[in-house]
Amino acid sequence: LLCVVFLALSLVSCGGGTVTTEAERPNLTLRMAIIVDDKTDDAGIAAMQKAFNDECEVLLATHVEFECIKASDYRAQMDALMNSVKNAKANASSNKEDAMANGTTASTANTYPEASEAQFDIVMIADEAMYRDYVEKGWLLSLDSHLEDTFRPIDTKILAAAKALTLVGDKGECYGIPANEAYGKYQYVMLNKEAFDFYKLDVNEITSLADAYKLIQQMNIADEANGVAKWEAKYPESFSVIREKAENFNLPTVQYLTKDLKTPGLFGVTYNRATSFSNISLQAKNLLKDDIYKRFITMKFDAQKSNYFGTGNEKNFLIGLAEGEYDLRYSNDDYYFIPITYPTLDKEEVFSGMLAVSSFTVNAKRSLEVIQELMINATRADLLNIALYGDSETNYYMEDGCVSYRQMSNYGVHPDYLFGNLKEIAYPCENFGQNKDSYTYVAQQNNDLTTELFGAHFEAWMAENAKLDADTWTKFDTYCAERYEELMACNTLAEFEAKINELIAKMDASEYFDNTDGKKSFALEDAFEDRWDYIYLGGCYFRYAADRKAELFGN
Repeated sequence: LLCVVFLALSLVSCGGGTVTTEAERPNLTLRMAIIVDDKTDDAGIAAMQKAFNDECEVLLATHVEFECIKASDYRAQMDALMNSVKNAKANASSNKEDAMANGTTASTANTYPEASEAQFDIVMIADEAMYRDYVEKGWLLSLDSHLEDTFRPIDTKILAAAKALTLVGDKGECYGIPANEAYGKYQYVMLNKEAFDFYKLDVNEITSLADAYKLIQQMNIADEANGVAKWEAKYPESFSVIREKAENFNLPTVQYLTKDLKTPGLFGVTYNRATSFSNISLQAKNLLKDDIYKRFITMKFDAQKSNYFGTGNEKNFLIGLAEGEYDLRYSNDDYYFIPITYPTLDKEEVFSGMLAVSSFTVNAKRSLEVIQELMINATRADLLNIALYGDSETNYYMEDGCVSYRQMSNYGVHPDYLFGNLKEIAYPCENFGQNKDSYTYVAQQNNDLTTELFGAHFEAWMAENAKLDADTWTKFDTYCAERYEELMACNTLAEFEAKINELIAKMDASEYFDNTDGKKSFALEDAFEDRWDYIYLGGCYFRYAADRKAELFGN
């Protein structure tokens, strides 16, 4: 009798967890939508679905019927499908629905119930508009309670900053699981490797455009044969010292407080390449008083006077600018790619490839089990790779740790709508421009994500809250532009440096910058908490920064 008791206990407890008995875990069929590329055909879908279910039925006692839709038709087809499911749900027999949801229509261990027309389980989200529309229509389930319980491992895999952008409503509820892709882009300064190494400069000391200009300064110190002329002779065709046009060679780590918030000016705030509001200065200022800006504008003046700027199309150059992901730094053997700004999370990227549970699902937990397998790889990675690339026998092969599609491949997920925890458990794909190191780079890039300081968020805040007199702001912009032109009209670097000090004194005494004797200055620099007067441009920036810091980090 005692042996029987111990045997019974062993069947319900193992490793501190509970094992679900076969009777408690019926076979279920789920419906799932994904977006496929143009080469995908019915035969490819059938092969993928068979390979996927050969694994999924064993692992999760779940069969998945896929709706594989081309990108161009996806939203229209999904809207029609969900409306059809909604109508079928309203007309469905409750008895039939209960039987289907409980899996009781399956007669043997190898049999799975047919999916109902009143059922849809896992939805792929194409973009933010689709996400918010489906939430508003009640077509997606809130996942908060699930992610706090059995499926907490999914929550740990979601990039926190990405999840924050998915929250909806006053309570901030999450309705979808974003893919772990590489978010945002770096801004790089490109440095000619041969030239940089020739002058024995240290790449690790470069963090800004002004630092990069050390290369040119070092050339100017060298004798004429080893100066700029050396490289002009090496590249007699399609060459410029700096590839970009002068107007495109701007300081990326500055927020100008010009009227359109984009045009370079002489009033604003600078920040470092990987900063957040936890360490940014809350003071806007006359930028000629800012050391970072002063180094940059001095460099730009020298480059313009020396005719170093190009057209933006030169094949050979000493300094250039580029924007891209982490792996861009390994894309060209002739140039160093040095990050001068780190990536910020672009809201549009978060929703592409997101997986959500439909409110018409027959079993929310089983749906999340499938998503969890794609995100966490609790048992093996094959499910995600099959769903992304198809049946390995007919669609792809592995080469140097990377997926390569076979010549006659007839299945593949659209590269703009990848899903799952790609940075850890999917094979990278050569056809997506990836290599065996791609997902290591993705993980590093997501670790480098910084807080969005300005961008559209700042523009929207200023549009709503900056109660500034438009004519006065225009006059202020004009005044600063005139001072800028006055500065750049200098003939020599010595004259330029003297002019900076002259203009600082002149601007301090102007009607815009002077704040002596309690005079209300439009460009108030010393804006403090008790001086958030919207008639001051500096005060507006201070208020925005304080509000944003409280939003991100609490009061």
